[in-house]
Amino acid sequence: MKWLNVIIATILGVSLFILDMKTGVISYLFVMPSVITIAIITGIVAMDIGEGFVSVALYMAIGVTLIVLLQPIILPEWGEIPADIPSMYMVVILLSVEKSLGFSSWPWLLFPLVVILLYILAPIIYFIALLLSLLGGLIGRVIARVVFKRVPSAQPEAGTPPSDTGVLE
Repeated sequence: MKWLNVIIATILGVSLFILDMKTGVISYLFVMPSVITIAIITGIVAMDIGEGFVSVALYMAIGVTLIVLLQPIILPEWGEIPADIPSMYMVVILLSVEKSLGFSSWPWLLFPLVVILLYILAPIIYFIALLLSLLGGLIGRVIARVVFKRVPSAQPEAGTPPSDTGVLE
């Protein structure tokens, strides 16, 4: 595993996640939820299946944690949220899915239904994003082979066994 690829892809994923939470630009540019889009992009940048999976898991954990801990600095427009840290994790996860699915324009009467739906959909979408990071890593591996002519590290071929011909007795 190349840790430099994992670190670069994780930093990119966290940056895109915070950018999307702040502006919503990735939600508007792509059809699928932004968490899934960022996972595929992060997997491609990681350039391998395993590295993409690890970097997406790290971007999800670090991105949500940064927003939870630094919310007054990163997202001051949310105001003061009187919640403990575990509740804030769920709020950030729900809001990340809510922004990318466009549920914010629903009427206030349907708000409890939307929250229940988000509690069901958010873990599923994050799990799908984690699985699709494998697809992003596969695409990144193909790009690395074709564009950068990088061959993945393979085990050297085992030598051929010595032959009995030409041996003097």
